Amino acid sequence: MHEAPARVTLPAADVTEPHIRDLMGYLQHPWIADRADEVAAAIARLDDVRARLEPVRNVVCHTDFHGLNVLIDDQGEVAAILDWENAVIGPREYDVWVAADGDHLVEFLDEYGADDLDPDHLEFALLARGLRDLSARVVHEVDRPGVDTWGFDRIARVDSDLEVFRRYCG
Repeated sequence: MHEAPARVTLPAADVTEPHIRDLMGYLQHPWIADRADEVAAAIARLDDVRARLEPVRNVVCHTDFHGLNVLIDDQGEVAAILDWENAVIGPREYDVWVAADGDHLVEFLDEYGADDLDPDHLEFALLARGLRDLSARVVHEVDRPGVDTWGFDRIARVDSDLEVFRRYCG
């Protein structure tokens, strides 16, 4: 998908992350109050990474490309990719972060042919995804267990995920 010419009109990726900024107003929410310093530190780190971002090649990004959004046909081939509502034109790192959620990160990156990923865009994507998922759950008070699974757990493993990604960075 990232090698296909961008012949669609989509919005540009937005690195301002307003939903994450909203999370700062919820630091005393009972679901995260005991870890408010951790949330604030992750947001500050995201801001630091954002300041380092350099332009990279932009591609069509699904932004939520995981197994639940892929239909496989009887021959084991991808028949369709679902859930394009948040698609953007942006750095491919904003899609490949999802490989870190599975048990086959290295295999995925090898198959993908990654060899020149941008480490700052990867760090941004990994942090932003964890913080975005944390924010959505806290602000809307849905999926209390997901605060840990999709928020804090993702944020906690950013550095170990980046270590694996590092060999695929140019």
